[in-house]
Amino acid sequence: MDRGEDLILLTPGPVHIDPRRFAALPPMHHRTGRFREMVIDTGRMLGDLCGTKESAFLFAASGTGAMEAVIANVAHPGAKVLVVEGGKFGRRWAEIARAFECEVDILRFPMGEGVDPARVADRAGEFSPDLIALTHVESSTGLWLDIEGIISALPDRRALIALDAIASIGSEKIMMDEWGIDVVAGAGQKALAAPAGVSFVIAGPRAMESAAENLRPGFYFSFERYGEGMKTGDTPFTPAVHSVQVLHGSLESIRSKGIDKVLDRHEVFSGALTTAVEALGMRSFPDSPSRSVQAFLPPEGVSCEAVIRSLGERHGIIIAGGQDEMAGRIVRTGFPGIYSGQVLERLVKGLSDTLDGVGLERALTLLGPVRNLPPLFDSPLT
Repeated sequence: MDRGEDLILLTPGPVHIDPRRFAALPPMHHRTGRFREMVIDTGRMLGDLCGTKESAFLFAASGTGAMEAVIANVAHPGAKVLVVEGGKFGRRWAEIARAFECEVDILRFPMGEGVDPARVADRAGEFSPDLIALTHVESSTGLWLDIEGIISALPDRRALIALDAIASIGSEKIMMDEWGIDVVAGAGQKALAAPAGVSFVIAGPRAMESAAENLRPGFYFSFERYGEGMKTGDTPFTPAVHSVQVLHGSLESIRSKGIDKVLDRHEVFSGALTTAVEALGMRSFPDSPSRSVQAFLPPEGVSCEAVIRSLGERHGIIIAGGQDEMAGRIVRTGFPGIYSGQVLERLVKGLSDTLDGVGLERALTLLGPVRNLPPLFDSPLT
């Protein structure tokens, strides 16, 4: 199967987007009242989704751009940054912080192993960081971190808390104000089903105060610039207009359905998919699986490359392999909650075919709660 229109992206991102959503986009210029209203509304809805009264700053950048914006503004040169690393994207915090001349201490956990809040608290007590950088969902392994538990275990709240929520916003619960998160980095191309190219930061009062005191000159990612622009809906620089339009539509859909119901849907869909895939003889990899990204170990004797190739060539479904030290060891899917039950059934049948039909009847039974449900974002934009 090689026709592009027949392919379904079931990866950790970017995710599949119904082409009708693009066809429904009205022409829009970013220096108009209509777009400014959209920017303000998008920023507020992102804040609501993250459990805060603060609004988001929108960047024309990848998720890594949002992470860099956090470090560039909040972490002063020489600042002590504690990075909790459970995979490739936790490691990215450390790489960015070093590039901005911070003193970095890394608390490493083996890939897929759960992060112990007590160990984070102990290291924070020893290192006395200015900033603690966390990754909510480590999309290289599908690992979910108990952010509330980690923060509540800290010996004090002096350090600023930065959260990479790129793979969790829209699919995992985030309570920024209640849990004590100071700044969140996110992106639109995952659970929010927007095209790649729009990312965002939500900065609380302590993060904004730290940014204001930072003597390092900033330009493109300056919180001050974006903070001023958000008052009127003006982005300081040209935004990813189409990506913002689709992102706004997704957020409107979540708002109309209710945030809690959408998060429950992600839990049900990810749980159904995981149990169905395990019935085929594969095994969930991380100690604490997320609702967002799933990672599976194939049965002994079955290569990850063969699974990925067969699904793409024979069934029109694109999934991902492992990264860095997990390359060739796991396969990864992403955000099943945004898809219809029929898409998940297609995936399970394709995996079963690759595994010679093992466990298909049982797997389809386990998909029962979601098999007849429509996609999350099932209507073109209006």
